Amino acid sequence: MSFVDLLHQLFDYLVTHGIHDVLPAIGLGFVGYWLTHRLPRLLRGAMTRAHVEPTLTTFVVHVSRYALFIFFTIVILSRLGIETASLITLLGAAGLAIGLALQGSLSNFAAGVLIIVFRPFRVGDLVEVGGATGTVQDIQIFTTVLHTADNLRIVVPNDLITKGKITNYSANDIRRIDLTVGVAYTQDLEQVRQLLTDILLKEPGLLATPAPCVTVAELSKNSLQFALRAWSKTSDYEAVRGSVLERIKLTFDQHDIAML
Repeated sequence: MSFVDLLHQLFDYLVTHGIHDVLPAIGLGFVGYWLTHRLPRLLRGAMTRAHVEPTLTTFVVHVSRYALFIFFTIVILSRLGIETASLITLLGAAGLAIGLALQGSLSNFAAGVLIIVFRPFRVGDLVEVGGATGTVQDIQIFTTVLHTADNLRIVVPNDLITKGKITNYSANDIRRIDLTVGVAYTQDLEQVRQLLTDILLKEPGLLATPAPCVTVAELSKNSLQFALRAWSKTSDYEAVRGSVLERIKLTFDQHDIAML
């Protein structure tokens, strides 16, 4: 078939079907193009105003744009008289194959959506997740990035996070400090208790309410164990805990009390 014959057939098709098929298909193409660009923008604006996580917003906008493109492509082809049942079947089979091939990634994606929606932690929180402890630097669709205290960057798959225990050390404003101190049975119990109580009461980083307390925790084989419980601001926890331990050591040295 020559190029001229092809042009004749195309002209005959346009003359025969132009009004009923081609022109409406072109109109649908313009409408689809406009909606494919307009609706995702409206969706992004609505999700932004609703304070939805930016990562989830970007993903939903992209999916909606591709879904609209595929939908209008199928509608336009059908309007032109092209059989689309086989195309839909092919897309379904391709989607199933891709889903099976990316099963692990899809589980991480689903876990990422759950983390973003339910927010068990936020960027900046100190957490223990997936066997790692660190400050959350970034929450992504497939992974969560942590920075450790010694400045290591740890990337944790989201699926590991949702399948395990999530410990958020920054979720509450205050945190309890728990310490155990052992002394010999020859030491005066009331004197040791009073010294430890004074240390807690005089530590400026500890809160007055809830009140700190010192109790006998255990009578072990070789020592008398005291339990110290006091509260501090979560942001001050590490510094205050270290200060209390230092004060205990210095005070016991001054009173010749040996720790066991």
